[in-house]
Amino acid sequence: MSAAFTQTAFHSFVHNFIKRSFSNSNILYATKKMKQKKGFNTQDKHKGRHQKFNLKKTSEFGNEFLYGRSVCNLAILSSRRPIFKMFLNSKYEVQEPDDPRVQSSLKEAARRNIPIEFISAADMFDISSGHPHQGVCLEVGQLLPKPLCQDTMNQLLHHGPQCPLWVLLYDIIDPMNIGNILRTCHFLGVEVPIMTSQCAPISPTTSKASSGAVEVMQLYSTNRPTQF
Repeated sequence: MSAAFTQTAFHSFVHNFIKRSFSNSNILYATKKMKQKKGFNTQDKHKGRHQKFNLKKTSEFGNEFLYGRSVCNLAILSSRRPIFKMFLNSKYEVQEPDDPRVQSSLKEAARRNIPIEFISAADMFDISSGHPHQGVCLEVGQLLPKPLCQDTMNQLLHHGPQCPLWVLLYDIIDPMNIGNILRTCHFLGVEVPIMTSQCAPISPTTSKASSGAVEVMQLYSTNRPTQF
């Protein structure tokens, strides 16, 4: 028996086995039985928590919620966007945080009279939209890139380094990709990161993906990338 025939027969067997064992009807039936058995209702899950925080998230001037110790620490230290409130896991109300990033954030929040609220882990999960928050969130205003006009370009060229490094992010719509690129830009010392107007806006997801680099870099935007 040839090796090619054996390989073909094996692939055919695996395909037919998977098709029989994991057909859509079997999966749907098994899922339905599991939900009936456990009384599972995805619409009611965490319903109370969502109702509690959705009003705040959608009504207070379009504020955003940053999450994660490094991101929040860099945001509060750089002061590049408005910060309205700091949220901490309620365990820190009775247990002093041992992470220097949290300690630094608390110290800066106290110095700037930023309100601090201790909330449950379930509520932290809600305002961070289920992302890993490490017990720290910030309610902040939106971070907008600075429009790159001709005067700004001339100033950057004349007062910057002799061989400046500029990077253009052209119509990137994935916030994770934008964050990863900006993190690399910060590491490599890029002076002028520029985003086209069709790029995804800077968001908490972008900030987290950049490891907080977004919070300390001056970002620029342009709607005419071919003219510079």
